[in-house]
Amino acid sequence: MEQEIKIKKAIMHILDANVGMPILSNVVHPSTEDIHEFLENHITKMLKDQNLKPATFNREENPVVGYIEELAAEEHTFIHYTGEMAKQIYNIMIKNVDIPSADLVFTIFEWEQQPYLAILKFNYRYSYIHYTEDSEEGRMNSIIKQKTALPNDSQKVDEGAIINLETFHIQLIEKEYEINGEKQFYFSKLFLKCNNRQSDLQKAKSFKKATEIFNKKFCNQDIQISDEFGKEILKSIDESGNIDIPKITEKVFQDNQEMKDIYMEHIEKAGFVEEHVELKEEVVRKVFNKRKIKTDNGIEINLSLEQENDNLELVNNYDGTITIIIKNINSISYK
Repeated sequence: MEQEIKIKKAIMHILDANVGMPILSNVVHPSTEDIHEFLENHITKMLKDQNLKPATFNREENPVVGYIEELAAEEHTFIHYTGEMAKQIYNIMIKNVDIPSADLVFTIFEWEQQPYLAILKFNYRYSYIHYTEDSEEGRMNSIIKQKTALPNDSQKVDEGAIINLETFHIQLIEKEYEINGEKQFYFSKLFLKCNNRQSDLQKAKSFKKATEIFNKKFCNQDIQISDEFGKEILKSIDESGNIDIPKITEKVFQDNQEMKDIYMEHIEKAGFVEEHVELKEEVVRKVFNKRKIKTDNGIEINLSLEQENDNLELVNNYDGTITIIIKNINSISYK
């Protein structure tokens, strides 16, 4: 059973580039059920986000590591060190105008009997609210544009990190912004100064792309080979909870040892040096269950592997062409 997140304390610092300085809180945020629920929802969304990346601190010339270690050892330093971290981000923001202003929330919470620090950067969004104004002419209700709205419960945090306060392992989500003329992940590179690995979604897409390149290069884009890979990858996740590369290769190529060796060498060169790729099941299904068939005359068919079994038939003709038969259609719409 999934354990609940328990918020212990939180603080918010305002990072508005138009103000000229960060507006730092010197007391913790009032503890209310609504605010705790708001933070718990956003932390839960982050932990489930398919773009969440694992990372580790680079400890050379990295003041943020020291702040977090002090904060973990002595919780009464929470206000001071979260303020120092807010200043770090603000200094990066004012030098790089593409980075959006935000309200920065730090919260210590417990999850699965371990302490964590969440850093949630709520980038400002535009929203519209009503405004009532009384004048000599009478009362006027109007709509005004609000520039500093926070994401609501149904939206996601664009940038943030969750840090285990015992192991100091990081999980982060971030966006690229223009830094010195090129797109960069400033949150990990300039602020946290950490080394991050691919998210599950990035890893799954990279594995799929490497397999597609192999099929194109060595198998003449054989659609049957592509189908077999997709089905065996999904089966591997069902059976073992990971992508078992040697087992999948064995199933797809069976007695063709030469193709097995070529594929294993190709996939290793693509960066998958371990035989088992650990990925969340929902990510694998999202990436590998999708099928897009595109013909040389511009026809595109989008479906899943499960749908393909019942609804599509490919016939190899004597002249080398392929006939596609679409079956079990109840209705057709034109767009």
